[in-house]
Formats: sequence, structure tokens, C-alpha cells
Amino acid sequence: YLIAASNKSIYAFELKDGSRKCFLDSHDTQVTALEITPDNFLVSGSHSGEIFMWKVETCTLVHSFNINKPIKSIKHINSNNLAVAIDDSLFPILRYNSMGNMIHNILFFSNISLGVSERINHIEKYSNSFYCVFNLKIEKRSVNSPNTVEKTYTFA
Repeated sequence: YLIAASNKSIYAFELKDGSRKCFLDSHDTQVTALEITPDNFLVSGSHSGEIFMWKVETCTLVHSFNINKPIKSIKHINSNNLAVAIDDSLFPILRYNSMGNMIHNILFFSNISLGVSERINHIEKYSNSFYCVFNLKIEKRSVNSPNTVEKTYTFA
């Protein structure tokens, strides 16, 4: 699937023929983050802090909740865990089950517990690591030990 957001709406397109599969329009504010999980859930986040789990095959909303802080980025990091960057450098690791139901705040990291004072702009995952992108640096952290910085890349 190809997923795109425009303001408060989300569009899912079939890659095979380009046809529109879904039009998802449940967010109250601007959609700011999208992620597709390996088990075909679409996770969307908004400026108001809403996080929605959608089943793409059926175009249905299966779970929603609000963390009441602007979402910057959502990234599937391993098995059924999601990392969510929010506006004030706090980010939770959220777990979901096979039905798409969220279990809130499995781990919750702050800028203090992460040892940083900057705001997280984005989270990216590659292999068994995830990367926290800040204004002046990128930190590589292990999926299995998110409190430990494995490597820091600074912008000169």
C-alpha cells in the first residue's frame, strides 16, 4: 500500500494499479505521522496527540487513544512495539496486540531519562536499532536497550 495524509485525512492506495483503497477521516487535527506495521496495521498520529490503529485490508479503525501531546513521528521498532516521538522530547514505547488494541506506556522515556535536553524531531528504525533525530545530532539506540546510546552523529 501507498499511504498519504492531507490535513486531517489519510488515503491508502493499491500499489498494483494505483486505485484508492481507503479514505480515512477520523482525526480532529492535522495528521503528522504515519506508519505501516509488518502485520498490516496503519498507525496514524495527529497534532492533538491522537493515535489511531487502522486495519488497512478492511479500512476500519480498530483502536484509538490520545496522549494529549503533538505527535511528531511513529515508528514500528520490533514485534508489536511502536516508538512515538512527541513534542516535548518525551516518547513512549507502546505495545499493541494482534487485534490492534494498544497497551499504553510500556516504557516512557523523557529527555532526562534519555540524557538529552533537545526536542526529538523524528524516530527512524533500521535493523535492531532506532535513531532519535534532534536538531543538532542523531542518536543510535538499541531496540532492546533504549536507554543506552550506541553512537552519536553530530552536525557540524
